[in-house]
Amino acid sequence: MHEQIIILENTDKVLGVDRAIMGNLIEFTKDTENGRYGYLKDVIDVAEEEYSE
Repeated sequence: MHEQIIILENTDKVLGVDRAIMGNLIEFTKDTENGRYGYLKDVIDVAEEEYSE
């Protein structure tokens, strides 16, 4: 089995990215309620969470 992982930053600013044809698309949102917080599953930036409260 062959797999490929492509990491794109700022996809809203990259021209020609057709999100509809992408396979398993995971968005890193730094939001615990929306998308995936970060690359490491279930790991959050505690300092940032305390700052936002």
